[in-house]
Amino acid sequence: MGIEVLYDNTSDRSMGLVGGLAFIICTSVINAFNLNYWLNCFIVANIVTILEYIGGKIFNKDYHIWDYRKIPFNFQGQICLPFYLIWFVVIAPLIMWLDRIIIITT
Repeated sequence: MGIEVLYDNTSDRSMGLVGGLAFIICTSVINAFNLNYWLNCFIVANIVTILEYIGGKIFNKDYHIWDYRKIPFNFQGQICLPFYLIWFVVIAPLIMWLDRIIIITT
């Protein structure tokens, strides 16, 4: 939700649902597999982008939440390469933080 607010000053409750689902899936993947840090970042960025696409097709049919149609390298106006790269950059420190929490709590 935060990135949408920073990008165009709006968001939608449905993005909280998609974000929560992404958090659950991504932490499960990180916990289940002992993967390289950068591979984790790549996998999590892909999961987030796939969920953004699915969430967009369900909740953003009329592009009232976000509209990437004018951004280069977009797919059906729901996802785009620049935001995928932003997710990768945002996710990288979060994975480090999650790794520290997982180590501390286990």
